[in-house]
Amino acid sequence: MSQPVYQLFYIEPDGTDLLFMGPTTVCVCGNQVFHALIWFDEDKTIAGYFTEMVCASCGSLLRGATEIDEEFQ
Repeated sequence: MSQPVYQLFYIEPDGTDLLFMGPTTVCVCGNQVFHALIWFDEDKTIAGYFTEMVCASCGSLLRGATEIDEEFQ
């Protein structure tokens, strides 16, 4: 059954802290969709972001891979 996109914004309150695992692009549960905080500049492009993110499926706290994390490219 399909669900509305807004349901992705409900976060599991007791997610596991997995920050020690280092940067990643996939959660241990297999999910590749995350909640992340970003901000925009005056040109309406993404100006920055926090690397800590929350898995949209299981609620785990993870560190997201960035452009400098070459092994995740």
